Amino acid sequence: MSDWLLYLLFALSVFRVARLLAQEELARPLRERVARKFGPESRWTYLVECPLCLSIWIGALTVPFVMIWPDNRVVIAVLFVLAASALTVLLINKGEPND
Repeated sequence: MSDWLLYLLFALSVFRVARLLAQEELARPLRERVARKFGPESRWTYLVECPLCLSIWIGALTVPFVMIWPDNRVVIAVLFVLAASALTVLLINKGEPND
């Protein structure tokens, strides 16, 4: 796989995971638990509610897997699934009216 495609898949995957954790209903219990433990105005609560902030940490924690095993089929498969989901989210949001 070419480097640019690997980087694109990785970037889309980080976007998807960050959005999932920070904004989607599935991760709401995690965000609420952090808010109860540290307070609603804490930096930890802000971190788990900010997809831009989370993306830095998700990228930093997961880039070793991509750099060490760039040709591993499991790593590539996970990146493809997350990237496809990210593109789906972007396309769905593009078609919805602004609030």
